[in-house]
Amino acid sequence: MERSVNTPAGITIGKDGYLFLTGGNHDVIKLFTGESPPDERSPNIYANNIINRQRFCSARDITYKSVVFPEKLQALREYHDIEVESVYEKHYIPALERNSISNQSYPLEPIKNVLGFFKTDTHLNLAGMVAATKSILKDTLISNNDIESYIRAINQCAQRGAFCGDLGRKFEPKIEETAERGRPCGKQTILNNGMQSGNDGLMILAENPEALHDVKLLIFGDSFFRQLIPHLGYFFKNIIFLRTRYFHSDIVKSVSPSIVFSGLAERYLSRCYSDEYANNFFAYPYLKARSIDPSEQFSKMFTALFSQHG
Repeated sequence: MERSVNTPAGITIGKDGYLFLTGGNHDVIKLFTGESPPDERSPNIYANNIINRQRFCSARDITYKSVVFPEKLQALREYHDIEVESVYEKHYIPALERNSISNQSYPLEPIKNVLGFFKTDTHLNLAGMVAATKSILKDTLISNNDIESYIRAINQCAQRGAFCGDLGRKFEPKIEETAERGRPCGKQTILNNGMQSGNDGLMILAENPEALHDVKLLIFGDSFFRQLIPHLGYFFKNIIFLRTRYFHSDIVKSVSPSIVFSGLAERYLSRCYSDEYANNFFAYPYLKARSIDPSEQFSKMFTALFSQHG
């Protein structure tokens, strides 16, 4: 493992050119080595959130699944010498099991088996996105034939080229890699609300008239789920993605989806908050002093999706 005076703070250079986030707002290395474990109340708060989300969706005949995206430091342990353990498996699964909670997705093994992270980024590479998509869609309406069709579509559009991720960009000079990238080809339209900065409050709408299923999917999640929108759009005609840590029941009522996914990166499990503290999603730009500038096309799609009350 390499570390030099030229390595930016919070990043560790692993084996074979893999870069790892070890600092940041969540102090990743302390979290995953156990030096600074999650807040002791967080596992039960997380479990209670899942129970209430499942109950809310079940009462409306909506399929619900929550997803924890494994940390790169955990998934690619053979590419560094740091002794780490899964925060989700150690601290959160026991709380879920005590409450008999099922239908969770933690695609650690599928992502690990395909080395599913970019070398220079904290996020999934193409193989990782495909592995995560397949894992998340397990036990939903998606069939094996659907998955095979999706894999063929990916293989037709995948291309290799230079890539510099969020970790590689922190170096001077920047560190690049050669990686395979791509998304299912088709007529999918993906639009956002034009939020000028920040994360919470971002809304993305996607529509694919050629999707395999005329189904509406609602996602509450972070950048990992945002990555998967073009992939999930191969299966579902409409996707509404909200960048938020919470489950917003009013949004579920407004758009009447058939499926709801919620998800977060494993490092965000350092502390969890009850859904009781969720603000109105549309208030985020005002609460955080962020401007939005939606396009006319976004506004039309928004109107079509949010004017259909269940």
